[in-house]
Amino acid sequence: MWLGPKFMVWISSPEKIQKVLSSQKCLEKWNFFYRLMERDYGLISGRYETWANALAHGMLLLAMHPEVQEQLYHEIKTNIKSQEELKNSQNVNNLSYLDMVFKEILRLLPTVPMILRETLEDFEIEPGVVIPKETNILIHFYSLHRHKHIWGEDADEFKPERFQPELVAKRHQFSFLPFSSGSRICIGYKYSIISLKIAIILLLQRFKFNTSMAMKDIRLRSYISLKLCTPHLLSIEKRN
Repeated sequence: MWLGPKFMVWISSPEKIQKVLSSQKCLEKWNFFYRLMERDYGLISGRYETWANALAHGMLLLAMHPEVQEQLYHEIKTNIKSQEELKNSQNVNNLSYLDMVFKEILRLLPTVPMILRETLEDFEIEPGVVIPKETNILIHFYSLHRHKHIWGEDADEFKPERFQPELVAKRHQFSFLPFSSGSRICIGYKYSIISLKIAIILLLQRFKFNTSMAMKDIRLRSYISLKLCTPHLLSIEKRN
């Protein structure tokens, strides 16, 4: 995307991201063309592309980690006895391991890896550091979610246990932002969360997913949404 002859600043630390997303000095300021494109793309990608990507990424990660898949399947089998129970969102929200798995999927492979903001006036990002007016700020969620000083030396590995409540409490609240935050948070994030969780439940109730791929085989490309360059080499086995 052409952003015009402007400076750009890249940020991925939770403290700076919080300051930018919480400030009225850093908002989108697109011309009519970009506003129209953002709206129309959002209608399409928000309802289909990002949702489908998140589900595809999730099933691939579960296939790569069969021990996680089986632990999640056991939680679902133990607590969800019929599809009728899925009509009550609280039954879904009570699945604590599913919640950790879901968040770890979006941490490693956020469907929207970055967003842009523009400074409407000079903006002091930290003491003594001022970002000039009309500067584009690239907020990079993909990098944020893989910072080793936040997530540890194994930040590139798939470990749902990172989202145990006692560990979450120790991290900055802006360390994990799969749906952004502030005035431009994804308006459909609650629907996305519950619908994706239900999709994972229904798939794991019926099928077991396998793959010969490993994390090191994943290659990604990014424009507005994050996509895999490598094929989803999944085999699907019907459960008894």
